[in-house]
Amino acid sequence: MDSKRELTSVDLAALVGEFGAYEGAKVDKAYLYGDDLVRLKMRDFDRGRIELILEVGEIKRAHTVAPERVPDAPGRPPQFAMMLRNRLSGADFAGVEQYEFDRILEFTFEREDGTTRIIVELFGQGNIAVTDGEYEVIDCLETVRLKSRTVVPGSRYEFPESRTNPLTVSREAFDHEMDDSDTDVVRTLATQLNFGGLYAEEVCTRAGVEKGLDIADADEAVYDRVYEAIERLALDIRNGNFEPRLYRERDDADGTDDGDDTDGEASEGQVVDVTPFPLEEHADLDGERYETFLEALDDYFFQLELGEDEEPEPTEQRPDFDSEIAKYERIIEQQQGAIEGFEQEADALREQAELLYAEYRTGRRDPLDDSGCPQRRTGRGTRSASDSRPVPSRASRLPRRSSTSTAARGR
Repeated sequence: MDSKRELTSVDLAALVGEFGAYEGAKVDKAYLYGDDLVRLKMRDFDRGRIELILEVGEIKRAHTVAPERVPDAPGRPPQFAMMLRNRLSGADFAGVEQYEFDRILEFTFEREDGTTRIIVELFGQGNIAVTDGEYEVIDCLETVRLKSRTVVPGSRYEFPESRTNPLTVSREAFDHEMDDSDTDVVRTLATQLNFGGLYAEEVCTRAGVEKGLDIADADEAVYDRVYEAIERLALDIRNGNFEPRLYRERDDADGTDDGDDTDGEASEGQVVDVTPFPLEEHADLDGERYETFLEALDDYFFQLELGEDEEPEPTEQRPDFDSEIAKYERIIEQQQGAIEGFEQEADALREQAELLYAEYRTGRRDPLDDSGCPQRRTGRGTRSASDSRPVPSRASRLPRRSSTSTAARGR
């Protein structure tokens, strides 16, 4: 089973209530790591130091972390981090909301000079947008220019188009969504009702309905059981009836474990999921109980990162020779292309040099006299090398002064 790397809509719905316990905390400083992780350092009168992590890269998450687990502060803060500090330093955390049932969290901070909102998009490519109280975008990690919506500094933030919220859907709207489908029950719940794969399967299991049952074969009794399962799930979320679980791959081969670690000792299996309450779909996994969902999330992503950083044993993972070969073949091809380009450039430069040299030789070539000897160039004409007459010196060419004139000047 692949490890969970993104929070689901159900996870975010559960988080909203737990984040409420931190309302009133003051922001000290903001940090940006790379281009997809924001850290807000806050302080609370009762709880002391609070660290909030918002990540929207390959891993998409939003939760508090233990102070000893936060990464070291990066070097010189980029412009985005400086903007956050200017707007949030000393601001009060006023709360967080989930946009409908989408994977979007909206954090609100209040200060005397105004309101700042941090809108975290935990879907698709991921994004973090910072707006003022009127939702005008101040800055964002990624600009979005789509036909359906725009997220650009200076413009009003636009949320994605509304979708069905399964936690508040009426029975009439539920029936309409189900009737409008042309696939099976589980796919309808996952796409039409926006539950996603895992919780669509969980609803089917809790309702006792076959996941692959075609909608055309689902009668009113099936609709009743599915809708009742959804209502119970929604009621648990609204009332905060959570029993968070961190799930791991089961190491034992006999499968006798009941799925929960009640002795408080963590299993050594790879972490694969974290949920706000136990899931029947994870009955074959080891589940570790937590007091709060935020604590479970902190442990899960911390251990997920540790597991990915560990180097696999040679017997556990065969080297990907094909990828390595393809990598170096691409490098060789690029280098060969560069060499060919250099050779072509050298040929062109050599041809230019030869043309220039030929013109130079033509301009410097001395003409020949009748005897075939090169003629010498002088300032007063050209003399043949065969002419042996000496060239008069400059002094000999000057006019001589007469003695009479000299005596006259002396007088």
